[in-house]
Amino acid sequence: MSSLSQGTFDPETLAKRVPPTALRYLTHAIRPGATLARRAEITFHGFVRIKPRLPWLSFRGREIIEAGRSFHVTARAFLGPLLMTTRDGYEQGVATAQDRLFGLIPVMDHHGADVARSARGRLVVESTWLPSSFLLEFGAHWSEEGSLPQLTMSIDNEDVRVRMRPESDGLYC
Repeated sequence: MSSLSQGTFDPETLAKRVPPTALRYLTHAIRPGATLARRAEITFHGFVRIKPRLPWLSFRGREIIEAGRSFHVTARAFLGPLLMTTRDGYEQGVATAQDRLFGLIPVMDHHGADVARSARGRLVVESTWLPSSFLLEFGAHWSEEGSLPQLTMSIDNEDVRVRMRPESDGLYC
């Protein structure tokens, strides 16, 4: 039996398959009995600064995350009348990061093996918005190193490892 009982989170079954510290994190992040999402769409806004001497820019963005597979981010910021767009993401071993002026003129364009490797790590970090990504059924593996939980996810045949540390309330981040 899996922790995906009819597509819902079952911590009692999961307790037999993951360390207690991992179970504590997962039951904090996912309500028992909740239907498990395979995809999340997040909208956000804030401020970003392209270079230290430049002013902070207001921006808005959207991110789509698919459990253990991909993320895609689009964002827009204005420097006065100048529109800057950002698109970055990772899917099937390919990562790209692009900034464009007016949405057309390339300002920055990164791709290649190093960008893809970095993006695999970022996919795991971004997946905190989609905690079902951290279940065994989505390719996650949990272990303990000392008393700290360690999450390992295989993203396109590369293991990405994350060690968690406890907060003051005893929960892990």
